Amino acid sequence: MTEIHKPASNGGFESRLSSFYFASFLIPGCYLAYLPLWLNSKGLSDLQISIIYAAPIFLRSACTPLLTFLADRSGKPLRFLVICTWCAMASVALLPLTHGFYTIFFVILLFTVFWMSVIPLTDAAALAGARLYDADYGRMRLWGSISFIIMAVAGGAAIDLWGPETALWLLVSSSAAIVFVAQWLPQDAQFESASGPNATPRIRAPLRVSDLMMLVRRPALWIFIAATGAINAAHAVFYIFGSLHWTKSGISPSSVGALWAIGVIAEVVLFAYGKRVTRLTGTVQLIVIAGLASVLRWTTTAFDPPLALLFLVQAMHGLTFGAMHLGAMHFLQKAVPPSLSASAQGLYAAMTAGAAMGLASLAAGPLYRNFGGEAFLAMAVLSGAGTLAAIMLLKQWDGELITRTEQTVS
Repeated sequence: MTEIHKPASNGGFESRLSSFYFASFLIPGCYLAYLPLWLNSKGLSDLQISIIYAAPIFLRSACTPLLTFLADRSGKPLRFLVICTWCAMASVALLPLTHGFYTIFFVILLFTVFWMSVIPLTDAAALAGARLYDADYGRMRLWGSISFIIMAVAGGAAIDLWGPETALWLLVSSSAAIVFVAQWLPQDAQFESASGPNATPRIRAPLRVSDLMMLVRRPALWIFIAATGAINAAHAVFYIFGSLHWTKSGISPSSVGALWAIGVIAEVVLFAYGKRVTRLTGTVQLIVIAGLASVLRWTTTAFDPPLALLFLVQAMHGLTFGAMHLGAMHFLQKAVPPSLSASAQGLYAAMTAGAAMGLASLAAGPLYRNFGGEAFLAMAVLSGAGTLAAIMLLKQWDGELITRTEQTVS
């Protein structure tokens, strides 16, 4: 394989991806923190809310790997990304017309088919930029966390003023914003040659299903997915019922927004120093740290600590999600060939934020209904299982590509 030289100019790659991350994370900032309040205001039960959140995640397990594989095969993953943003906006625009559980469920299902491929394709593009231009993934991704904070704080204040119906319109306007910013994404042509404009273009062979199968047969990949899947899924009760639980405990929506924000602020700090932190700790070691912090966070949360302590516990989100995600991205960058980058991101998203989170979300409704805040203890147990898997990965992976398959020839 020919030596890869970094192009002299990246065409504003970092700023373009940073802007897109900023727009993209307005949606989860509303969808996770406040849409359950709107669903509750529409008369939906705790079980129905958990189904609405869990079922689309299961659908993600099938749709996201397919869409990201097609994006890799087409050689135009960013074009796929833009199409997904348009389809997601068109879907969520139907939500104000819905009435009752079944129509809301169907529209959110449709929306998530497209939306849940947006972040994996964005992460794949960001990691490609990290390879070609020495771009800093953490410093691009932190703008998504910043926008999440803004939505958490501003959304809480807006709902205080105008009520839970506001959450719906925040989601609709956020989906329109991401389509607008998508028009300034880098072009796929920026990734077609890794050697600059004067180099001989590399010919990309069509990606085959057999190439993907070489990747999925690697044990290290599945140990990695088990570790990150369990640690990520341990956030399920918090994501679905955290805001409801705190408001029922007498915490105001503005304070709830601040609780969400403090966790993501810690995440931003970690991402800002992501390269330095990863060099200091090691890639898989970051995932182990995330698992240990997750056990402590959910165990403490289960006992309804006072608000001041709850802010400290929420700051651990920088570790329980931030360290896990940063470690996962660096693992995928080092362990997976660039030609399979979007496919690997899709598989990772489908299994961790898809199947694992879907099962945990489906369990969250009965757990919260029967045990209230003590449901967080089940999440602590799940985190412990993920930590053990991460320790296994330390022994399994040597820090190199887990498959040498490449889809480019000189």
